[in-house]
Amino acid sequence: MAGGKRESTTQLVPTDTLLAEQLLRKRGYATQKCKCEFDDIDHRVSIYDRLCALGNSIQILHLIPHTAIRNFLRKNALNNSGFICGEIMAKHTKRPELTAVVIGDNFDPRFSPFLHSSQWAMKHLGALTALEACLIWLARTPVTNVILVVSTEDEKRFNELSSILHSYKTYFSGLLVSGKNIMSVGDAIREVEQRSLITGEFVLVHNVATICSSKLDEEFAAFRERRKTDKNNCLTLLYAQANHDMNPVIAVGRHTKKLMFYFKKERTLELDIKKDCYANDTEIRRDLRDTGIAFCAPSVAAQFTDNFDFQERDDIIRELLVNEEILCQHIHVEVLSDKYAASCVTDYASLLATEKLLMERWFFPIVPELRTFSNVNRNINTHGLRRRIYITASKEHVRIKQYHKIKSCYWNVCFNASLTLGRDCALENVVIEENVEIANNVTIKDCHIGKNVVIGNSCRLSNCVIGDNAVIGNNCNVTSKTFVGENVVIPDDTHITEGSIILMHRPDEDDYTIGEKNSYYEVRFKHRTGFWKNTHLERRRARTVSQAGDHTGDHHSEKEEADDETDIMRFFNEISESMQQAVDNMESEEHKTSNLILEINSSKLAYNMTMEDVAKNVFLAFLKLGYCSDLDSIKSLVKEWLHVFNNYYSPHKNQIQLLLALEEYSNAHAGIAKIANHIVHFLYSECDVLQEEAILEWFGTLISGSDMYEKIKPIVDWLQESSGEEESDEDAD
Repeated sequence: MAGGKRESTTQLVPTDTLLAEQLLRKRGYATQKCKCEFDDIDHRVSIYDRLCALGNSIQILHLIPHTAIRNFLRKNALNNSGFICGEIMAKHTKRPELTAVVIGDNFDPRFSPFLHSSQWAMKHLGALTALEACLIWLARTPVTNVILVVSTEDEKRFNELSSILHSYKTYFSGLLVSGKNIMSVGDAIREVEQRSLITGEFVLVHNVATICSSKLDEEFAAFRERRKTDKNNCLTLLYAQANHDMNPVIAVGRHTKKLMFYFKKERTLELDIKKDCYANDTEIRRDLRDTGIAFCAPSVAAQFTDNFDFQERDDIIRELLVNEEILCQHIHVEVLSDKYAASCVTDYASLLATEKLLMERWFFPIVPELRTFSNVNRNINTHGLRRRIYITASKEHVRIKQYHKIKSCYWNVCFNASLTLGRDCALENVVIEENVEIANNVTIKDCHIGKNVVIGNSCRLSNCVIGDNAVIGNNCNVTSKTFVGENVVIPDDTHITEGSIILMHRPDEDDYTIGEKNSYYEVRFKHRTGFWKNTHLERRRARTVSQAGDHTGDHHSEKEEADDETDIMRFFNEISESMQQAVDNMESEEHKTSNLILEINSSKLAYNMTMEDVAKNVFLAFLKLGYCSDLDSIKSLVKEWLHVFNNYYSPHKNQIQLLLALEEYSNAHAGIAKIANHIVHFLYSECDVLQEEAILEWFGTLISGSDMYEKIKPIVDWLQESSGEEESDEDAD
């Protein structure tokens, strides 16, 4: 060290050794003695870029293991506070500013049980927390500032996040933003925009549980080049090649990479694509998966501020595409090279899939045994064994019993500290957090096991997520797509059916159907097919406020109702009044369905409603009419207002909303529930309001064995038989 001073102690950045090795390789110092071996040097962080950005603020890395490397760094040290090589100082150029806005919360109601006593950013993805995995890959990109946005107001959680973010100050400046009113991605961006924190182009990571192995240099350079050509090129979406049923259907210019069409829906049978998409040398693709990463111009943040109903990033995409001629703003697409991997956790299925990819090292150099700042502080290391088995533990606190039995595990297992593992266990694609006890003869495959979990003898767990402090008795079978919540105690010899949510306490929300067991509650989403996958249909359900049972009685004063109503409720009330007036005036000459459509559209514009919200609430308001007291009256009014129905329910997605409204209203009104199947059959066979594809898609979301399922099943069987007969006739011809 220069001046003979002692080396200052400091924390190790996970890639510090790799940085120094790469610098030495560039200078020709890499020798066999140093054992500088690289799988792919392009995957490593460039020390040149880092030092140019940091100036002389980096402390000497005294913990670097190779003597030759340490001596080289000492020789090139400027002073006792840091080192900068002479040639680097001569070439020093300031990196352009680039901010990353990272959303640290998950707002999907499916994850509510999973996040009951913890925060999304601190959930484990293998041996890494979601936040540190995200910050590590951001440290390898051109990002110079990171804004982490969360909704927590808990001081302990806030300080924990702030400490981790501050640990990466040598890579980028970090700012933690918290707001109690943040309930969505849109709210988070509006919070940042209102504080004037976005002053230029930025990277939007709308889910902190996002990992990418690429440095994104080429993708960001392409974005900036397009911005230089035309400032209206405001958004670039980053995709990775992967076949999946949740992938959107997109149309992209073959040479321009401009996004022409965006359609996100699972298992669709038809698409409404404009001819322009074929005339302009466009590729239609569904082999691209969203990485959760987008390069944005400042105008994207302004769009969220101007449109308070925008809750998700997809809302901006649709707005820019639909109003491209008015807004004159364009979206482009970049696809990651197939030598890189990227993943974004959006549901339980993708949580397990991402953990598996991480353990299989697809995100190299982001690997499970990577030493993070939080692990350095706690003196914790992760060690990799054969068959991609990873053990994370501190030297002072290791309690892994039957260690020799780890060899009986299969592939991809991540143990965290203080595991007690019994005999004859078989584990595959499993992440196990701290203080877990697993008894003898247990088989666990494709699972995430939380903290302080106890699993009894001879249990079978497959494709499920187990929350913290859960106790699973002996000889239990937890089947696929199941979530077991915190503190749940499952008795011996219990079989948990597929697709269940097992909770300790009865949920307060009205969105669940609840079955009470001896020691726990088995719940399901009332208006959803399940919670495991974040399907497009399920997201549409979650977005719309339930109106079926909220307007059946007058329990408050008009002033109290006015204070409590949301825009959707106000919209619902207005169109209900318009429909009632139309019913009252049916016998008069003034009655015209075109006037009713005009009034509904006026209310839509007044409250900035989406077409899907309009479609659902129009049918809810229709069913609420006193005139619609029986099936004959409903049929009569539908025929009278057929022009209205054709106007709002021609698109497939709007037909789905009609059926969702019928399902929701039937749950609150037994009279409509009794004739729901007749209403569906009438709208399909006599009015052509509903199409077969919409009915089949909606039916696929109904809970098997429910009243609605049993009523609609004969119609579905009839439709499928008819389709089969038509195919047979065609084959005969």
